[in-house]
Amino acid sequence: MAQPARPVVGDTRPLPDHLLRQALWDGSKWSLEVRSPGAAALRLHFTGFHVGGGLLRITGTGSAAGPFTQDGPLSDGDFWSPLIAGDTAIVEYEPSPGASGEIPFRIPQVGHFYPAPLRKDRERGLVACHADLTTQPAWLAAASSVALMLFETTYMGIPYWTVCTGTLLADTNHTGRPLFLTAHHCIQTDEEARSLETYWNFRNTGPSTLDYYSGNFGSWIPASLASTLQKVTGATILKTTSESEGDGTLLLLAANPPPGVMFAAWNPRELPLAAPTGTVHHPDGSFQRITLGQRAANDPGTNVEARFRPSDYYYKISEQVGLTEGGSSGAALLTNDFLVSGTLSYGPEVSCADPNHIGIYGRFTHFLPRIQSLLNFASPGPCMAEITAVNQPIPATGGGGTFNISAPPGCYWAVASDYNHISVAPNAGSGPRNGVIFTVSPNSGTFPTSARPGTFSVISEERRVVHLMQEGTGGNIVYADVPLTHPFAPEINFLKGYNVQAYGCALPSGFCPESATTRGQMAEFIIRTLYGDNFIAAGSPYFADVATTHPAFRFIQKMKELDITGGCTLTTYCPDDPVTRGQMAAFLIRALQVRNGLDGRAPFSIMQAPYFTDTSPSNIFFSYIQEMKELGITSGCTATAYCVNDPTTRGQIAVFLVRALFALSENR
Repeated sequence: MAQPARPVVGDTRPLPDHLLRQALWDGSKWSLEVRSPGAAALRLHFTGFHVGGGLLRITGTGSAAGPFTQDGPLSDGDFWSPLIAGDTAIVEYEPSPGASGEIPFRIPQVGHFYPAPLRKDRERGLVACHADLTTQPAWLAAASSVALMLFETTYMGIPYWTVCTGTLLADTNHTGRPLFLTAHHCIQTDEEARSLETYWNFRNTGPSTLDYYSGNFGSWIPASLASTLQKVTGATILKTTSESEGDGTLLLLAANPPPGVMFAAWNPRELPLAAPTGTVHHPDGSFQRITLGQRAANDPGTNVEARFRPSDYYYKISEQVGLTEGGSSGAALLTNDFLVSGTLSYGPEVSCADPNHIGIYGRFTHFLPRIQSLLNFASPGPCMAEITAVNQPIPATGGGGTFNISAPPGCYWAVASDYNHISVAPNAGSGPRNGVIFTVSPNSGTFPTSARPGTFSVISEERRVVHLMQEGTGGNIVYADVPLTHPFAPEINFLKGYNVQAYGCALPSGFCPESATTRGQMAEFIIRTLYGDNFIAAGSPYFADVATTHPAFRFIQKMKELDITGGCTLTTYCPDDPVTRGQMAAFLIRALQVRNGLDGRAPFSIMQAPYFTDTSPSNIFFSYIQEMKELGITSGCTATAYCVNDPTTRGQIAVFLVRALFALSENR
């Protein structure tokens, strides 16, 4: 199974800088023609749009948009126009009285849309296995909450236009606030959100409905989308979670949806096995189809695309009537009483000849805790679920136990295993709960890497991660000074199996677990974890105190190149100084970012209230220490303190490395 390729419906093309100099003035307004030959439709990108009381209108073949005024629909001077039919758009700008003669905006890009989606050369007779929404009249009202999404995204740095499906979501106070639910893999950046245009009630209205499935490759976009359908242009991101945590995004549309659409209610409870479901969606940007099915009987404990989609975050839905495919992504999974229970993440390569279709949906119960305050559903005060300590380590024969969750009444939470060998129950609930069960299956791994890390997560407004280290079967002493009874032996031996070690232990065949770790040794530990010995680093020293003869030279060079370190001063690294717990936190979190394919200094969100009494927000390592706590990498040196300036032993570093760069890595 693979995530379906999103349909490519257009590309983004640059417009010349001198374009606005071609505008004509007729004494009351400026007029400009923008053409993209061969396009079925256009969208124009406006930047620096600050027109005060002026008015901007755009017209095309049978379609028009505007007027736009002030700072544009997103109030920041940057927006994409609605879809304009045809390959030519006429832009008319009427300045306010007394305005300067300059045109106060730019049009740097045009979205060029094709007559029909570009797809891989796959089966084209899919109309036979799609179920038209109009054949299920009981679903018509609920389907009014579903919209076709058109937005700009990028692949390998190249912008293009694609489609997904999303659903208007109700809040608990029925305020009519335009909250819109879709998938993270559809929209995950502010740029994608601001380019979004949603189209409502795009349905089959008879033979005149343009739909390329039916063989009508006339322009599906201008006739149906640009001219006749009600639409909303622009959105902002409120919350998004990656595919490894359920693949959900909640948006706030820039304007209210058209009158008469329904705001979908949602289900705060787990979907039972064999529960009937329905999904209204727009395959390939076509008009609404419906897929009916049920939660698959083999759903629990079944892996979903290995580490990237742990099964606890997803439902497997057996599609029995109708199929989903590219463009359907992000559609809501509905119960038979029309409550949102999930969002479509991915499914099989579509073939009508295959009767065993399985769709994979992110569980709404695991996204709800993240967005409950946005749905006006939070309990008074912060909604944070905390857990009691979990006994460690787990024996090779397997086992488990229970833990308690403390949370305010009405605060929703979810529990999810991030590994297949760990299971938890119940998966979701609200308020305090005692006796949540976790179970770890037997481990038959081969020594010395037989020790097995794993995690499960407790999700409320923030995520809390619990780390479990399971012992392996049998084994010998790997290091002379690390007996199998040593509290850090599983982690130290696990690292040895991956050749993660560092210079500096005076004892032959030893690890020196009680010795302080130097900054140079820390660099070797981290880079060996990320790359082993297979990496290239610059040969000219970055730091004045790290010569090419230093045992950690290559590793420190690579740390600098990955932006994991900037040194202890502008010109030095201090390789022989002990690494403090604060420095260690910064190194590990930046290395985890790199491990997961991000920049070492990529931003991340944290709780602003300090977890530790000795680490205030003014501390330069504050954000990294907060993240260490939230990811379960550390619980502090005491119940209330972190000991930010204390040195870190080599044994402690082994535990931190396994938790941060093995257990939490999305590329493990």
